[in-house]
This record gives sequence, C-alpha cells and structure tokens, in this order.
Amino acid sequence: MTKRLGWMLLIPAFILVAGCGRRASDPEARIKSDLERYGIPETLARAKEAVKADPSAPNYDYLARALSRANQPQAARQALQKAVSLDPTYAPASLLMARLLMDLNKADAAETLTRRVLEKTPNSAPANELLGRILLKQGKAADSETVLTAAVKRNPRDARLQWALADTQSVLQRYDEALKHYRRAIKLDPELTRVRMCLVQTLMNMGKRDEAAAEALKVVEQDPNSGDARFMAGSALHQLGRFDEAVAQYKEALVIDPAMVPAANNLALLLADQGQDTGTAVAWARKAAQLTPRNPAVNDTLGWALVRHSEYSEGLQILRRVHRLEPNNPVIAYHLGWALAKTGDKASGLPLLQQASKSPNKEVSDQAQKALQEFS
Repeated sequence: MTKRLGWMLLIPAFILVAGCGRRASDPEARIKSDLERYGIPETLARAKEAVKADPSAPNYDYLARALSRANQPQAARQALQKAVSLDPTYAPASLLMARLLMDLNKADAAETLTRRVLEKTPNSAPANELLGRILLKQGKAADSETVLTAAVKRNPRDARLQWALADTQSVLQRYDEALKHYRRAIKLDPELTRVRMCLVQTLMNMGKRDEAAAEALKVVEQDPNSGDARFMAGSALHQLGRFDEAVAQYKEALVIDPAMVPAANNLALLLADQGQDTGTAVAWARKAAQLTPRNPAVNDTLGWALVRHSEYSEGLQILRRVHRLEPNNPVIAYHLGWALAKTGDKASGLPLLQQASKSPNKEVSDQAQKALQEFS
C-alpha cells in the first residue's frame, strides 16, 4: 500500500568515522603468507619463537597478529601493547593499536598515538588516513578534511586516502566533491568493494536513486556473498520503488546473515507496506525486535506488520506504546492512525492521520491523505 516512509526505513551506514575497511601493511601481508604456508598453530609457534629470540616491536607486532588469528584477542592486545611500548614510532603496531583505540571510543588516545607516528613519518599515507578518520570520529570534520586534502595532494594515487577524504566530504554534505573522490578511489583500486558501498550511500543521500541502484547492483555483482552488499542493493531498490527486486536482495542478505536487523526490518516493512506475504513480514519483524527490543523504528515495523496481518490487538498495543515514546513522528502517527481507523475507532485514528498528512515528507503525507479519503 505505501512506499518508503521517512526514517522508519533503516538505510545503510557504511561511511563516517571508522571507514569501511583496513589498510593492508607489510606485517599483515607477512602473517597472511605464513598462515597460508604453515597454518595457524605453526605460525603462532614461530611467532613466539621469534619474540624469544628477539623481543622487538616488529616481532611482538607479528605475534599480536598471529594471536588474533588464533582467536586469542586478549593475548593479542597485550602483545600489541608490548610492541608499542618498545617502539611507539613503529608504525604498523602503533597504527593498529590506534585503530583499536578508535573502535573502543578512545579517540583521544588514538590521535596521540597516530600523531606520534606522523612526527617521524609526516608523509605517511596510512597514518594521515587514520588521523583523518579519528578527527572525523571526534566531530572535527573540517580538521579531518584539512589533513586528508593535504595528504591526497602528496599521495594522489593512494586509493584509501581518496576514500577517507570522500567520506569526510560526505559528512560535510559536499556530495559532489565526495563523489569525485570516491570515483578516483574506485579507479585506483577496483577491488575496494566497500568504497562502492560508500558511493551508493552518498548517491542515496543526494536523492539520485537510479544511479544509486545501478551502482549497488554492481557491488552485488562484484561481491555476491556479502550481506552488506545485498542489503545496500535492497535499500537502493526499495527507495527507487523496485519492490520485488528489493525483497529478493533483502532475503539474500538474510540468508548470509540472519541476524542483520536492518535487512529484517526493511523486508518486514516493505512486505507490510505492500500487503504482501504479511506472515513473513511479521516473522522478520519479530526477529528484528528480539534483537533490538528498544529500537522505536523496529518496534513500529512490528506493530505495522501485525495490523497488516490482521493481528490488530497485539499490533495496536505495540503501536500505541511506540507512539507514546515518539508522539511527533509522522510515520508512527500514520501507522497507528490507519490501524485505529481500520478497526473502527475513527475518532482516535483520523486526528493521527491528519497529523501525518501535514508531514514535510511527501511520501508520508500522501499516504496519510489517501487513508483519510478511505476512512472518512
């Protein structure tokens, strides 16, 4: 029945502060090569022997990477800390630790460590990329852009610097510039699938839905076993109104990752909106709500799926609860108003539909106005 309704459609968020991947380094290439050659147990044993023979920062860094592959995260972190303490300017270990600190929301400590590396190697592309992302996480988008613009000028053929600069410009809503740098990154390294995802998200933010869908399908073709890629394609197709294709992509994403809440939510929402296979909509909405019970968007979807499946009692109970938490949200007002009017309580439902009809979101207002005509 309805199209995409405002913010209740969960959209991808692959860009912003942390970036979309990790930069390969010589130690990382070494550990990958040794794992392929020797396997995890022997590689770990060799790493421990190397530390005994020479307790240096590079060897502790190597041990940390081996321990991580052996699923020993605490020991890996201790080895990495040892590497950094032995030589804070040893870039591979320090930058790896800085990324870990950033992921742990310790951006200030991550910045200190990264700047220490830059004191020794100011033109380091990996260190400048990481500093830019750390600054972005701290809410310093303008400072991030300054750092990354200068680094890109020095290293114009570094794909990940182009990528990081594009992410920052997207946050600053300078979308045209962001697109330029995303496309340069893709040209420099076509294998960076997640750059394409960031490009798709920016196109979606710009309202370029046709381009976004076309790019998203290229990502799926490049990486068909990626749940994120499938979800991204589903979101782009959903917003474009190509609902059958969107359903197919969401379902593929959930085959790959059954716990992907945004895909479960969006699949349930789309099916409920269309009044198609509402039993499946309820099942996926329940799954999403179980995984994120406090998310108002997810709970709204569950309530909406239930009423579309004619389970009015439970659906109305959920929608009323969500509306109490978000009384000014026009999407929730539309869903609750529709459900109340549908079950005969027009005195309560029509004012909510009137509220939703005044939404600045045209899709919400159009659907609310249609419902008013239907129930009046």
